[in-house]
Amino acid sequence: GLLIMRDEAGSGDLSTTNVGVHYSYDIQISDLWHIRPGVAFVYTQRGINFSKLLWGDQISPSGVTPTIEVPSLQRKGAIDATLSTLVYSDRMWAGVTVDHLFRPNYSLYDDDITKWPMKLSVFGGYQVVRKGRLLKPVDETLSLAALYKYQDNISQMDLGVYWYKNPLVFGFWYRGLPGISKESRGDALCFLIGYKVDQFSIGYSYDFTINKLLTSTWGSHEIALIYEFTSHRKKTKRHMIPCPEF
Repeated sequence: GLLIMRDEAGSGDLSTTNVGVHYSYDIQISDLWHIRPGVAFVYTQRGINFSKLLWGDQISPSGVTPTIEVPSLQRKGAIDATLSTLVYSDRMWAGVTVDHLFRPNYSLYDDDITKWPMKLSVFGGYQVVRKGRLLKPVDETLSLAALYKYQDNISQMDLGVYWYKNPLVFGFWYRGLPGISKESRGDALCFLIGYKVDQFSIGYSYDFTINKLLTSTWGSHEIALIYEFTSHRKKTKRHMIPCPEF
């Protein structure tokens, strides 16, 4: 796979450019189980136009000289790497991913202190219900999924459930670590509804905040339109991961 991404935000043209390559290979270890290791290398460049930024002391009545230290670099780039392994069968999947193996430094101040900490992700799921007719696509599933992330002493747990009944999809996610994190209620509740027919899918999700930011934000909305291009080549046996498609 090839990744090219360019993002630019804010009045200071804060930019991020990613160019990377991804590779994975599927290995059948038994009649039911497969393992799929993967690796990715990404070059990331961060940049900013510091002259476009305006600070409070620049517009003060006394005309005080700005005290902000201007960075020595306008842009900084570095190479990073990711390793991942996925194990799955027709009903279960589990895996682990380690990001930022090279601990890149994107600091525009050209110091050796600001290094990106490594990130560990552990994920998995299981299809509780799986119904379908012989030699026909599966037309009903109930799936449980989980994702745990840890980076620089910060952790997050996502727990979700999906119900698919052709052509509708309903999903619910809880994000938080009750009893472990300071936010006893958790971080957010997420709801999803989708419609899928042939190669076309449309979905709507709502992320409802339940932490202390509730008084400042009511969450976020997302609408997804997906079209899958299929090949007319001769069909071969495919080993599909049973995770939800939305």
